[in-house]
Amino acid sequence: MEGSGHPDSVLHGEKNRKRRERENSPWYQKGKKGFWPLIIVLAVVGLYAGNSRDNKLPRVDPAKVDPAREEARLEQVRRDLAAKEQYAADTAALEAAKPDILKAVMGMQLVKDAAWAQSGFLYVGVIDNGKSRDMLAWQACNNVLNHYQGSREVTVVVVDIAKMLARGSFDEIGRAYCK
Repeated sequence: MEGSGHPDSVLHGEKNRKRRERENSPWYQKGKKGFWPLIIVLAVVGLYAGNSRDNKLPRVDPAKVDPAREEARLEQVRRDLAAKEQYAADTAALEAAKPDILKAVMGMQLVKDAAWAQSGFLYVGVIDNGKSRDMLAWQACNNVLNHYQGSREVTVVVVDIAKMLARGSFDEIGRAYCK
């Protein structure tokens, strides 16, 4: 069809040329032995690399293991696990108490807004009058401790709500740590 004068002959000629180039490529040649040895070599290298990794692991001689040291290590693992379980339980208790804490803090005098920014940080927004608001933060802490009896520390941060709304910055004017 290339020389037939048919309007599609150029298109078909281009397709045939690409097909011939592809068939002459060593990657696509059928029956030639250039492709399979490469696959076999890669498989052997992969198996060798997998087996050599096992040889690099340290061997522990059971006779050289110190029982007291191993028991101390296991005890530390048990303590760490218990601490993580306690932390998870305290976090769940705090998450359950957050709505009640917010309701109580929002009912306080001078408080315009309150929100949890992170798991253990309660931000309380008030209008700044130039005075320290640490006492207000301690009052908010009492509300936190009335609703949450866990061992996690909660930080109450009192911020100037007018500056926060105007500039988006949290200008801290009081802080208390509830434990």
